[in-house]
Amino acid sequence: YADYIRKEGIQQFLHIYQRLEARCCDELKWGDEIEYQVVEVDPEKKTAKLCLRAPEILHELMKDEKSSQNPKTCWRPEYGSFMLESLPGVPYTSVDSDLLRVQANMELRREVAKQELKPNQRVMSLTAFPMMGVGDYTSPSPPSDWKPGSDKYAASIFIQDQIINPHPRFGTLSANIRKRKTDTVDINVPLFKDTNTKGAQYFPEHQYDLTEPPTPPKGALPDCIYMDAMAFGMGCCCLQCTLQCTDINQARNFYDQLATLCPVMMAISASAPIFRGYLADTDKNEELLL
Repeated sequence: YADYIRKEGIQQFLHIYQRLEARCCDELKWGDEIEYQVVEVDPEKKTAKLCLRAPEILHELMKDEKSSQNPKTCWRPEYGSFMLESLPGVPYTSVDSDLLRVQANMELRREVAKQELKPNQRVMSLTAFPMMGVGDYTSPSPPSDWKPGSDKYAASIFIQDQIINPHPRFGTLSANIRKRKTDTVDINVPLFKDTNTKGAQYFPEHQYDLTEPPTPPKGALPDCIYMDAMAFGMGCCCLQCTLQCTDINQARNFYDQLATLCPVMMAISASAPIFRGYLADTDKNEELLL
C-alpha cells in the first residue's frame, strides 16, 4: 500500500493547501515542548534506571488542565513509559513580554513534575538514556521470563514492550512499522573506536568473557552500534518549538530563516554520545530517527 498512501497523501495535502491558501490574519502563537526522562537512582547500589511510572505520573499532572480553563502547564504522553512531555498552559504570542514567561514556565513545569515523584526518582533532560537495552535497565526490571525477540509490538532482542507507553497509539505504531517492513527496524550508529575498543555485541547484556566475536543480526553493519527497535529513536527526548503563523507568507519566511539556523542548532545541541552502553562516533540522535 506504500505507493497508494504516497499518492493519496500528496492529493490530500494539495486539497488542504488550496482550501487554505488565502487564509490570513490568524494570531501568531507559539510554544515549546520539553520531553523528560524519569530516572530512578539507588545511591547504595550506584545504579540509575529508567522509571516506568510516567503514565501514572501523567494522570496526576493532567488534572490541572482538565479542571481549569487557564492551566499553568499542560502534559502529554510520549512514546516511552519513562517519558513526560510538558507544554506551557497557554500558547505564547508576539507580545514581547511573553518572552519573559518562557524560562519561568519551564522552571514551573519541572517543579510540578518533581512533586509527583518518589524520593529516589528524578526528571532529567537526557537526550538518550546511555544504557537503554542493556541488562537490568528499568524499574520495574524486565520480566524474568522475557526472551529476546518474543514481544508483541517491538519484537526486539534488546528492549521489552513494557517500556512502550500503554496508550494504544504507541504499541500499534511499532507493530505496524514492523509489519510493513516484514522485519524489525535496523538502526546503525558508528561505533567510536580507539586502540582497545572491541566490536559491539548483540546481546541484551554485555558479556566480557567472549573468546570469539558474536554473529551479528542480518541488519547490523560493521563497526556500528546496532539497535532494532523504534524505542531507541522515539525514546529520545528533546526540546521542540511549534509556531502558528498569521498566514502562508509568514510561514514561508519563518521556514527560510529557521532553515539557515538548523546546522548551528544541531551542533550546539548535540548531546547523545552513548547508545546501548557503547560510545558512538557521533553525538547526535538524528541517525536514530531517520
